[in-house]
Amino acid sequence: MNNKEKEAVNLIVCQVNGCLYCQSVHLVLGKMNGFSDDQLLDIRNPRSTDPKLHSLVQVAADISKNKGRASAEKVAIFFENGYTNENMVDLILQISDKTAMNYLHNLIQIPIDFPLAPALELEMVCFKNGIEKHFESDASRYIFL
Repeated sequence: MNNKEKEAVNLIVCQVNGCLYCQSVHLVLGKMNGFSDDQLLDIRNPRSTDPKLHSLVQVAADISKNKGRASAEKVAIFFENGYTNENMVDLILQISDKTAMNYLHNLIQIPIDFPLAPALELEMVCFKNGIEKHFESDASRYIFL
């Protein structure tokens, strides 16, 4: 994977794992790797207007949410978009490394020394209402975390 793809994976994994420190870091790094604010918002939701990147963030989010499992459909689309078995291995390693760092930052609560990642709109609603369930809505641009 190229650096831009790695940053997309890092960002969606941080989003799924609820690591505000890492979300903040990877928003900055995402911009440094050429993503716009709108593209970064899409990745956090997890989607992209680029079909290949969309397949990557979809399968990465699915693997992260489901503890190493992903739907057969999302895996098939990943491969249909030109990714290889080697890319899948790289993806799993990228997810596992980022998940370990997310857990560390979530546990230790390291002070955030980057511009704070803005909460997604429905994250705020869920937080205020005490909703902690993870799910996606096809009718919405946002993901509940």
